[in-house]
Amino acid sequence: MAAPSHVSMNRHDPSPTAPAPRATAPAFRPDGQPPRPVAGPEGGRIRLQLGATGADYLLLLDEDDGNVEWQTRTSSDWVPAGLSAQLNRLQAANQFVREVSLGPGGEWFVHGVDRDGTGAYSWWDKAFAASRQLREWTGELQERLHVEFGDGGRWLLLQGHNGFCGSERVDAALQARIRRVHAKKGSIGCVTLLPGGGYYIADDTEGTLLFGARADLAAEVRRPTADAIVDVVCDGTDAAAWVVLRRHWFRASAAVTPALVSRLTHFYIAQRQRRLARDAMLQAYQKGREDYAQFRKARERAKWQRKLRSAAAEATAAAQQQQQLSQRGGGGGGSGRGGAPSAQLQQLQQMDAMKEAQLAQLRRELAMLSTSAAGAAAVLGPEAAQWQALLEQSILARREEKEREIEEENAGVVFGLIRSAGLA
Repeated sequence: MAAPSHVSMNRHDPSPTAPAPRATAPAFRPDGQPPRPVAGPEGGRIRLQLGATGADYLLLLDEDDGNVEWQTRTSSDWVPAGLSAQLNRLQAANQFVREVSLGPGGEWFVHGVDRDGTGAYSWWDKAFAASRQLREWTGELQERLHVEFGDGGRWLLLQGHNGFCGSERVDAALQARIRRVHAKKGSIGCVTLLPGGGYYIADDTEGTLLFGARADLAAEVRRPTADAIVDVVCDGTDAAAWVVLRRHWFRASAAVTPALVSRLTHFYIAQRQRRLARDAMLQAYQKGREDYAQFRKARERAKWQRKLRSAAAEATAAAQQQQQLSQRGGGGGGSGRGGAPSAQLQQLQQMDAMKEAQLAQLRRELAMLSTSAAGAAAVLGPEAAQWQALLEQSILARREEKEREIEEENAGVVFGLIRSAGLA
């Protein structure tokens, strides 16, 4: 048996003996873009084909670490020369393989797209019985096209949600089920033609069905587990070699070559590590955004608390100054102080006007800040409301008290003038 060949498409694969390193979370920047997640389960990134035995295989892996996406191809020498040449052309053109199929008789089909997802290119074995249908369907680039080969010349073609055709030897019950799924606008996730006329199908309308399979394969497919099946792959002779690909792990029969089992094991582990590392980076990014928002909220709250405290302190100092002025003015008497109450009243009115202007400016800034979510949380709290009420009460109480003092002084001056005039 020839040694398997390894072809890395666009990037070298890490050593199977060394696990992929975990990425560290970057420092948060408010203007930075969030990390791109690694989407999809590991099993959904695998395209596997087996030949006549478990030693013949073609394996394509879609690998992704969140920064770069690349494809890795591993195969035995069983791959037909025509298919191998087309795969090499796709690699040289920096394109991705989206569909690949191999039949036990050497039939093959491959479909590739550009890196940005545009364009579509399909090639197949020209001796394939459905070449005419393929030429017609590959012209519709927006539709997914899948080709499934089986033993004895059996084949199935699935296009989008309603395109379907198959050879006469495909089981009638399977064809009837595909038509029912298409009639209900359902999607077929997987269909496999097993040697001897059996099949496996999974769709979103009627679930899964396995027919005509070996006992060991049937036991694995029906094994109770929460890890859903992505694909079932068998050799084209007697299905002694089989691989059941699940979302997060796989099972293979003893007839499958150890090289393939080892490569699949390494991929599942390495790709899972990449996905978990990227998830950790996303969580760190979200935590950084939340912490930064809290920091800005606290900073705005502290700024407005300082402003309110300063305004209250100024109001208190002004009230004390007015009280001292009133006490000095009330110690004298006589008619020479007739102009003092008016001067004091004018000075008080000027200071009140200044403080009211400051308070009005604070209110306008508070109203503008409260229109934003961070501002509302910063200034509409209990402490901010308390300082605002204290400032308003201080100004109002000081004004009322001073007005009473001035009225009493005016009354005293008038009474003194009346007495001095001999009218009292």
